[in-house]
Amino acid sequence: MQHVLMADDLVLDIRPGTAFEQSDLEIGVPRSYVDEMVETLREAGLAAEEPISHSSGDSAGVRITVAFLKAGGLAAVATALAAILARHDSKRLLLDGERVDATGYTAKELERILRARYPDGRQQADPTSRE
Repeated sequence: MQHVLMADDLVLDIRPGTAFEQSDLEIGVPRSYVDEMVETLREAGLAAEEPISHSSGDSAGVRITVAFLKAGGLAAVATALAAILARHDSKRLLLDGERVDATGYTAKELERILRARYPDGRQQADPTSRE
């Protein structure tokens, strides 16, 4: 990731998961938000972890792997993201490196964006406009 970050920026970079990591999604977060993100995802019933290979990642790009299990999949991820974003004023949401303004989005709107972009874990066309 190539971002110019202020110390208090929260940047969430969401990408499709990998078969190797057995993940449905990967969420890149600044180092200072890793524990909060993992805890929030787990509270939503998702399997979330920071792979050992990324435990010493830089301040803007620690990757968290997320497996849906039977927790409601993207709906659970959207709920967790909405909770995280609501707690932070300075935030940016990236989907495969493309910036999405997440200001004021509800969990349902975030879920719609995630479902449009990752229906089967594969990137689709830009779904960021609201209906």
